Amino acid sequence: MSMSWETFHAAASALLTFQAALVESNHMYAAEWNWAWELAPPSSPLHKVLPGYGYLISRNNVRDFVAAGTHDVPSSVDGNLEDAFVDDEDADCLVDMDPCVVPSPSQHASSVNHDMCMYEFHVVYSPTYKVPLLFLRGHYVDGALVPTSVIQAHMSTFVTRFISQDEHPVLGLPFYFLHPCETASCLSLLVPSATLSTSTTSSSTAPCPLQHLLAWLTLVQPCTHIRVPVPFAISYLRSSPP
Repeated sequence: MSMSWETFHAAASALLTFQAALVESNHMYAAEWNWAWELAPPSSPLHKVLPGYGYLISRNNVRDFVAAGTHDVPSSVDGNLEDAFVDDEDADCLVDMDPCVVPSPSQHASSVNHDMCMYEFHVVYSPTYKVPLLFLRGHYVDGALVPTSVIQAHMSTFVTRFISQDEHPVLGLPFYFLHPCETASCLSLLVPSATLSTSTTSSSTAPCPLQHLLAWLTLVQPCTHIRVPVPFAISYLRSSPP
């Protein structure tokens, strides 16, 4: 399932509204959400083919990695958007498994190897693949960039083989990115053509741009560790106008 630039642009705008509602609700995941829209420089040639070109950016994501993460990831995901999320009720269990969760002082004192990092995530639309791409980079507290081997060690084992270094399409700087080869296929599984109802009736409706982007964010969660709250997201999508 590919995505047009217009759909991505609309989804990004809707995501910021969704984020504001999440923060206002004091949701337990709200502190992980700090997305903002960054407009590409006026000199960027992308403005000529994609008017208003820009990207989503999440800065200052603190990660204290106690060990390289190994997460159990299902070999396939069938059905709808609900299948792509982790229920809030399971959050406490995942905290113990998640290598990106900052440990308590007692846990921190007992850990042998840990690296405090600041990660920056960019969600950039690709006119080639017609899907969003995740670009990322990290640095230590002293400002030194996190090297490739450490970046890969910090990611879920499931995604390490899909992480490479390339030039950022807007900034022209070296970043790491997640290969998008199967993104469209995965989105087709997570977001069927007829999906969540936006009313109290049983009728279904075509997925809105925000639903596409929320589903995509679940695909890159092993890299970002920015969790999408499933009950809140589904309730929000059903109560929002199409």
